[in-house]
Parts: sequence; C-alpha cells; structure tokens
Amino acid sequence: MPHVRRTEYPKVNASYVPAYVEVIHRYHKRTPYAANAFPLEPYLWYCDDEALFHYGAPSPTYGANHSANTYWIVYNSSANPMVLRGFHGTCQFPQITRGGLDDSWQHGNDLYQVYHHLLGFLPKKYDPKLVSFHVTNNVITSQVASMVASGMFGGQVAQQNFPLLVQPASIDSLEPAYPCLAAKKNFSTYGVGSRDPGWTAHLKAASSLYARLDSICGVSPADSPRR
Repeated sequence: MPHVRRTEYPKVNASYVPAYVEVIHRYHKRTPYAANAFPLEPYLWYCDDEALFHYGAPSPTYGANHSANTYWIVYNSSANPMVLRGFHGTCQFPQITRGGLDDSWQHGNDLYQVYHHLLGFLPKKYDPKLVSFHVTNNVITSQVASMVASGMFGGQVAQQNFPLLVQPASIDSLEPAYPCLAAKKNFSTYGVGSRDPGWTAHLKAASSLYARLDSICGVSPADSPRR
C-alpha cells in the first residue's frame, strides 16, 4: 500500500487545508489461511514472539471487578488423535505476525508525523470526537488497529481501554456477509461445477498446469475441487 511518511510527503500550497482524512489500512505480514494450505506443508510457522489477547472486561462505569489479560498459546496435544492438515507450529491460520504488528505501529506513527506534525490536522491527544477506528469482524483487523492507534498516540493509548467501531457481523459493510444475487450469479457462472463455455474453456486451457500442481503437492485429481 502507499505508505505516508513525513520525509516523502509532498506538502501542497498552504492555502489548502485538510478537512477530512480516511485511511483504509489493509493488514499485512500475516500467516496464510488454513484453507489455502496444501494437505501437509513441509515447514513450520512459529508465533512465539507475540501474544494475541482475547478477553472480556466490565465497562469501568458498570463494574468494579477486573479481568485477567488472557492470551492464546497454540499447542498440539499428543493425546489428540486428529491429524492437523496444512501448516504446523504455534500460529493460528490466519493471524497477524510479529512483523505485521511492528509494521502497523510504524504506519500509525508515520501517519501522526504527517497529519499532526507536518499538517497540524490530527490533535496532539487522542479525541474520540475527532478520530475513530473502524474494524471488521475479522479479529486480525482489531490486532492491527491496536498497533496503529499506539503508533499514532503513543503512551496516551498504549495498554489503555480504546474503542474500536464494529458493525454487526450479518450486515458488516466492510466485510460483507449479506446475500448478493449478482455476485451469486457470477460465482455460479465462473466457479466449480459450472458448465458455462467460458469457464470450461478456462479449465481446458489450464488443465496441464493443474496436473503439474497436483503432482507437486500430492493432491489427487479425484479430490473435491477448490478451483
């Protein structure tokens, strides 16, 4: 993505004053999705250099009891007879990586250097009436937002309660899950099981490539298709 940095930012004529800025931040440096893995991957992924916290806490206004800052440690039990497909190691698939967290913090810091120090647009202190963070129902976006916010406002928000705006999962406009007839039609036309001439021509043209990939990864052509 384009990375805003103070050293390269081309400052325009002072008569122009920013009125509204919206940053769409795509998370990066994450582990793959398990669905995108081969049946058995040849190498391990380790995420021991980070902790992903998952806990609930009463709002300070409505309760005096405090929660523990709990985080997940991925482990495999020798007593579990189930064989793990795809990647092995100590990561969830997917999750943000330590490198992705550090990149997110740096991105937030660079945004603050430009929009506060250079342009005077962002406030010195975090103000929820002026700055808001919207995330999807994918937890990776919340992990990224926590680092971006810390990079922007530093010790003011680090390890403090910080609100993230999220829509109900069924109508989340940032990560749509609601039905779309046009999309459904396109997927059924150009997807697994389709008899559309354009789709079948694509499969025929790519058949030699698929055969080579199947031989490399060990996937039987008779397996349920994902193409």
